Amino acid sequence: MSYRRIRLLITIVGLCLLVPAFFLPAIIMQQHSGPGSGTQPGWVCAVMATASLAGIFKGSIASATPDILCLMVSGLVNPLILIYFIFCLWPKLVWVRLGLAIVILAGIVTSWRFFYYAHLTPTIGHFLWVAGIVVILAGELAGRFEKRTA
Repeated sequence: MSYRRIRLLITIVGLCLLVPAFFLPAIIMQQHSGPGSGTQPGWVCAVMATASLAGIFKGSIASATPDILCLMVSGLVNPLILIYFIFCLWPKLVWVRLGLAIVILAGIVTSWRFFYYAHLTPTIGHFLWVAGIVVILAGELAGRFEKRTA
């Protein structure tokens, strides 16, 4: 099986993990009672995190608290995954994809820090989201280390 086919197969598996994550519960809000308690699906988390990026354009990033900064960085993950897919169309742009992968993984880590600040508990949707992204990014490594025959 060729490198391109293996990579495509790995990407499809990653998408099969990633897409359902947006429809499953992603977080549990740990408030004791009242509005805002309970679970939220992944798509709500994605919208909220991406919407937090508006603070960058409003110039409020300088006054943002650490929890909001973490939310903003984690809000970059889904748009950067789409950009990563676009750069996959050009095989020679491996260094650009590597840079995107590093920022994407950093965004995932900052989402965990945000969960800590906001007293949120990740659930199955979040874990599938992370797993899907890791599998998609791991597709870049497929076939890179196999012995080449002349």
